[in-house]
Parts: sequence; C-alpha cells; structure tokens
Amino acid sequence: AGGAGIPPTVPQPSYHYPWSANILPQIEQSALYNAINKRYLIWNQSQQYGTVVGKVLPPAYFGYVQQQQIPPYRCPSDNTFSGPIDIPAFVMWINYAGSTGVGYYGSVPKAANIALSGEAMSAAPFGVKGLFAFNEPAGYASIKDGTSNTIACAEVTACSVATPTTAGGSVYNQQPTADLYGYVGSPSSPYSANLQPVPIIWGLPNSTVQNWPTGQMQIATAGGQGKSRSNLQVGGGAGTYVSMVFRAALVAFTETATASGPCGMAGVYSNASGGGACGASAGIANAGGGVPPPGFEYASSIGQSGIAGVAPLYNALWLPNSSWPGPDSNHPGVVLAVYADGHSTTVQNSIAFSVWASLNTKNGAEPINSDNL
Repeated sequence: AGGAGIPPTVPQPSYHYPWSANILPQIEQSALYNAINKRYLIWNQSQQYGTVVGKVLPPAYFGYVQQQQIPPYRCPSDNTFSGPIDIPAFVMWINYAGSTGVGYYGSVPKAANIALSGEAMSAAPFGVKGLFAFNEPAGYASIKDGTSNTIACAEVTACSVATPTTAGGSVYNQQPTADLYGYVGSPSSPYSANLQPVPIIWGLPNSTVQNWPTGQMQIATAGGQGKSRSNLQVGGGAGTYVSMVFRAALVAFTETATASGPCGMAGVYSNASGGGACGASAGIANAGGGVPPPGFEYASSIGQSGIAGVAPLYNALWLPNSSWPGPDSNHPGVVLAVYADGHSTTVQNSIAFSVWASLNTKNGAEPINSDNL
C-alpha cells in the first residue's frame, strides 16, 4: 500500500509490511508497533534511519526493526540459530507463516488501469486462495469455508527442509528453485497452470486438470520426506551444501523464484530495500563461502550454505515437511497449525493432499471429513 498525499495517477511504493507486523499490538508488542512509521518502508527503520521530517524514530535500544526478536514468533524446538546476529544483516526469522493458498499464479493489476492504483493482486482463482493471498486483505466474511475449517498459519523452521531428488533418496538440490515442481526457468512466469491441481468441485474453465492430487501434477515427495537444510550436503560426499530458506519476521521480502505474486508485475511491487531489486539476489554481503540462492531479494550465505529470506508465508501446494515452499517443523511427524477461529492443532505429515489443500483455502466450498485430519 502507498501513503497519504500521493496522487492517484502515480504508482505507489510498496512498504513490505507482512501480517506479522500488523498484529503486533495483539501480542503485547504495542511499543514496537507504535514506533514504526507505517508511511515508510519497514526495512531499516530505527534511530539510525534518518532525520526526515515526519518519520518516527524508535528509541535507540530498538535497533533496526527487522532485527527485533518477538518471543511469540519463535518456537522453542527450533535451535537452528540463536538470534538475528547469526544471519547476515541481522534479520530476525519467524517460526510461523501465513497460508497463501494452493499453487502459483502470479499477479494482475488491482484496478483496470494500473496507473490509478499502482498495485497488483494475486491472479489465482478464488477457490485456491488462502487467508493471506498476495495483497488481498481478508475479513471474516471472506472465509466462506468456515473459520474452524480454514488454516491461517502453520509452522516453519529457520532453515526449512529440502526434498530429495528422488523419493526415498539421499541426493538433494543445492538451490531452492531446483526443488520447485513445474519450474521451467522463466523468472517472470516459471509455472504452468496445467501443472497444478484444480478441484473438480469448482469446475473452473480452461483447466486441463480436474482433480487433485492426480493428473499431470504430482506431489514431488510425500509429506514428511523433507530433511532439515541446516548443514545438509547435496550428496555423494562432494562437500557442497544445500541453501537454507527462512521467513523474515517483520519484512515481506520479494522473490522471483515462485512468481507467486510480488514479482509478477515489474515496477509495481518494488523490492523491500533489503537486497537487490525484486529477486535480484544482491545487496546482502556474504557471510561465508556458500553460493547465494538466485531469484531472491535477500540472498547471502552462512558458512558453506547459501541462505535466502522470504516473506512469512507458505504455499500449500506442498504437504507438511516436504520442501521449503510448504510448512515444516521439528516436531516428529506433525506441524502445528492455527485456524482462522483461533484454535490450533497438529497436522500429520501423512494428511491426504485433498484434505490439506482444502483446509488452506478460504472459499473453496469443499466438504472436509474431520476423520482425515
């Protein structure tokens, strides 16, 4: 969203505030929330940010906003890192991510004339959108499937998991983009719609796949087959390490790896100023000998491993504990999920994909059998 006073014909800047920043007052973090000036980029706001008239300067002890450790956003079971000092540019991670829905669809102008709004929104069909679809604020009235049947957030670790290149194998891809099913190498549109599952109940037009999970799209690996990316070698004793992926606690970093929204329209959703322009993998100094992952705005390395930072979101096209776009945890066999009505429960790695996908859409109209959870 842009700020007040900007002419409507001028594309507005994107300030990169994720859902996790907007709920700070509700988790007893009002002091931090009130210290942030919402009319400016969230990246690098602090007492060092500048003296421009109108900017709120947080107290000196706050440091940069992206470095703040929020206790409710951390899971005690995740000890991959000790704190933001372990990550290049001192960016803090979060152990919970919001559901964008199921699949990768890019973005479209939010208004017929992009110059009037300067904004984009998810191009996904309404039935596959989750509670946190790109740039689409969702109220309770939009959750037609029922708040108790719609997952809002699920667990993620500070390094995510990698899927083996073959089911049950021990060889892994070094870079996260290589793990994405259907990736064809085009940064602007790497996914083909006919590689994604479409529930037959919606009867969506122009769909070559009318069921899930069968058809042309197959889940690359079963839930629970992913392995922690922390110090994980590619395989074969080559000494090459798999890149890690973390969710930033308070910055909606951009990336081109999935084309799931932010980078789908060049010039509309600009970078968060934490690195290179919209997935350019530049600007963050390397902290080791690893190879920075391509396609991510925040990209660096820690020791021998590359590391990428993304917004606090996940894509339910991936089953729990299968690969980095989906949720994962250190709890054996499960991930924790929070529903739109506020209750939480564990979700088994072995959950049927049709049930998992249905739980991650807010308006899919799918019947859900609680015996399958």
